[in-house]
Amino acid sequence: MLNNTVYKLKNDKALRVAYFGGSITEGAGSSNPEKTCYRAKMTKYLKDKFPDSDVTEINAAIGGTGTSLGMFRVNHDVLDYKPDLIFVEFATNDFGDSEGNVIPQTESIIRRIRSTLPCCDIVFLFSTALMVKEELDAGGKFESKLAQKKVCDHYGILTVDFGEYLLDYVYNKMGKVYEDYAPDTLHPGDNGYAVITDYIISIIGPLLDSEADTSLTPHSLQEKLDPISSDKGDIIYPAELNILSLDGFDVKNEKYDRFPSYLASEKGGSEFTFSFSGSGFGFYRAPGDAGADFILNIDGGNDILNLSWDREVRSFRRMANAVVTKTLEDTVHTVKLRVLGDGEFPTRIGGIFVC
Repeated sequence: MLNNTVYKLKNDKALRVAYFGGSITEGAGSSNPEKTCYRAKMTKYLKDKFPDSDVTEINAAIGGTGTSLGMFRVNHDVLDYKPDLIFVEFATNDFGDSEGNVIPQTESIIRRIRSTLPCCDIVFLFSTALMVKEELDAGGKFESKLAQKKVCDHYGILTVDFGEYLLDYVYNKMGKVYEDYAPDTLHPGDNGYAVITDYIISIIGPLLDSEADTSLTPHSLQEKLDPISSDKGDIIYPAELNILSLDGFDVKNEKYDRFPSYLASEKGGSEFTFSFSGSGFGFYRAPGDAGADFILNIDGGNDILNLSWDREVRSFRRMANAVVTKTLEDTVHTVKLRVLGDGEFPTRIGGIFVC
């Protein structure tokens, strides 16, 4: 499962490893995310185990996001850096989403990786949280994890369930409560990250000890598990977008948070029109900074309301996606957006999702 990783480390003496996930992959809860979270500790492990190899880390984590955003940003945030190995961690942030959504979202990520970098190895990591344990204790299911596992099994991808291991370690081996290893009940502390990293290494380590193949072997791209999974989810940034008209909006060719460029408006009533090719689209934005709701019109049809705020934004700003539709005919479409209200409503749009 990691034959190409072994080849890169032992023959090419170089490995580019990407970490694609949410806040646990970012290192939330650790005292120093660049030293004590699982991402940093795994990179150090690889460097120490293969001291003659140049191991480069690609941090592609965004807290509070799951596969619904990951399927669109995998190209720019991960594949543009041409990794040789990708760790994917989204199960807990997908918690509460349905199997019907998680399967095509997960499959879209895998298919985009396999079609773009066929020799890249993939490992899916499954985290957890106290809310997940409470759901399981009540007889529920960790539906998002099961959905991701189903897709990984279909494509022959290695999975490591460090969340289940941490629960067993805390409650059965140590006789503690979860907060002892994850103080906020979601993000591990340094001791929690140490436990899960050791577990990941216990699975990964023996695979890296195998003999290297004589060459890189491309991974096959199986038939789709779900027919609605996309092979071309992407983000089009404003500087690259086919904008047909601007009224009250400006294209800012400068960095804003994680956006390399963005569309900005300061008032209600502002409009812009763009076209794209595909069967679906949405908006990449930071809702806490957006401040306004939209009215959308697709190809001259009925108006659609797109809300800016949700219950999470009241407590913190985070990057988010607002997928409008995935069910259009796969052709060229024209979309008109108008900001609601007639006062000062600053709006920032970092890109357009297309699939």
